[in-house]
Amino acid sequence: MTIKLNHRPAPEVTFRAILPEWLGPGGECFIEFKAKAAGATNPEYIAAMEDLSFLAQVKTRALTRVEEDEDWVKDNNAAAKEISSGRFEVLYDTCIASWKTNIQDDGHDLEPTRESFLALTDVRNKAVAEALIAFEDRCVKAGVDGEAVIEDAAKN
Repeated sequence: MTIKLNHRPAPEVTFRAILPEWLGPGGECFIEFKAKAAGATNPEYIAAMEDLSFLAQVKTRALTRVEEDEDWVKDNNAAAKEISSGRFEVLYDTCIASWKTNIQDDGHDLEPTRESFLALTDVRNKAVAEALIAFEDRCVKAGVDGEAVIEDAAKN
């Protein structure tokens, strides 16, 4: 028997990062998100991360059967990229409510879609990468802070 209890809503996260002007249309360039926290207060996030962890373990186990060094390195790099991309897919699918940016894509503001968010995670730009990692960290921290609130409520 599976029980599905009601759960406390995940804390909300608002995040805004200022990026180098040359990424935008001129003047301030930004990326901002409205999201739910990651962690115990977000059961969808936990379930998706458990699935991703399982996939990582399967990939790691499969690497033990690769005998050639070059093949092992190639397969290991592919697995690492897949798991890293998976983290941001989970973040988008289970946390992000909305986002916007004025980062330019061929002369136009980048469309705030899942596809363009995931494409940003592949861009080799230090400022963008730092902003996305800081956003992920903020969501995780909000989840941890939310867990502390739940623990304090349980004690009272």
